[in-house]
Amino acid sequence: MAVQIHGRTVFNNSDINDPNITNLKSSEKVHHVITAGQPMLIGGNDIATLTGVSISNADPSVLTLDATIDDGLAVGDAVIVNSGTNATVGTYIVVSIVGNTSVTLDRQAATGVCTDGNITYVNDVIIIEVVSGSGKPRIVLPLHDDPVTPTFGFGFGGFGFYANADNSIGISILGARYWTIDASYISGGSSNPALRRVTSSAIISGLLPTKGDVDTGVGHAAEDQLSLIAGAIEALRLTETTAKMVEKFACDALGGVGRVAFSATANITADHTITIQVNIPSGAKILGVQMRVDTALAATETWNAQYVTGATQAIATNQAVAQNTKVNKFFDENAATAITSGETDITITKNSNPGVDVFTAQGTIRAVVYYEDWTALESL
Repeated sequence: MAVQIHGRTVFNNSDINDPNITNLKSSEKVHHVITAGQPMLIGGNDIATLTGVSISNADPSVLTLDATIDDGLAVGDAVIVNSGTNATVGTYIVVSIVGNTSVTLDRQAATGVCTDGNITYVNDVIIIEVVSGSGKPRIVLPLHDDPVTPTFGFGFGGFGFYANADNSIGISILGARYWTIDASYISGGSSNPALRRVTSSAIISGLLPTKGDVDTGVGHAAEDQLSLIAGAIEALRLTETTAKMVEKFACDALGGVGRVAFSATANITADHTITIQVNIPSGAKILGVQMRVDTALAATETWNAQYVTGATQAIATNQAVAQNTKVNKFFDENAATAITSGETDITITKNSNPGVDVFTAQGTIRAVVYYEDWTALESL
């Protein structure tokens, strides 16, 4: 029998099936030694114990019986395999049921043919068991789709974690499910934001403003390249390392034309020509450039800027050396073709004698170029 002594519950072996529940010492700890097939069960009810059950040696195992096999069982209930030829004694969870025909478990429960299994069905129970094979303990909580009283709750209730469905974890706050974690999403519902488990690309969104619209969101074109996607079309690309922004215009995901903003800087060194690597590609159409002195040049060393190589045109002359000196210049298509014949960059020369006089090593100049470029059509 169980009695209260000085506030402690003391168990008598006649009260329990497992004599390994013992009172250890006056610190009021209860010790339950668990082994495979002898789990600690907290709460719940025994539904039935069946004998002569066939247990397949597949992974996961399937239970069958000449008579009714489900016997009041539900998905998420526990199946304790007590014994059987080739059976792996332990506790298993019901994954699916075919009424009166078969029960599928969460993993393999037999190493060979088993036709004499002895099993017990238990529902709504908390299980503490030793996992067969690994020898490690685990705690199994029941499926319980109720955000008001979550299975793993905190404080006065209404917030915590619970299994709202098979392979789905609900997070409840204020007695309602605010977030769900499953194999595909972390989301707040079909009309709320979601993190999608998918390989992101320039046209596949991994971060969704709305879960119900899977082809609109944020993608990943490549390392350090962020894509903004609408209707499975990359509308904008941001690149941190090169300060590059791409605005794309396309009727579908097959191709299109993009407007690019690309930022680069060059430090002024002791040379007569300084190159700002803006890397406008061959075949692009130059729209214009904005320039700024980020760090002041040496006094009196005014400067010129010009496009070189794939397209040639003067941008500015005799510009001041002071910090925040700025230039805004559209490419003059009346003076030269804006379509590049090769990679195009910008060079800085000293105004006093361009290409000959050498700068003092001081200062930094930034260029932000704007151009249009094609996205090739996909091959059929």
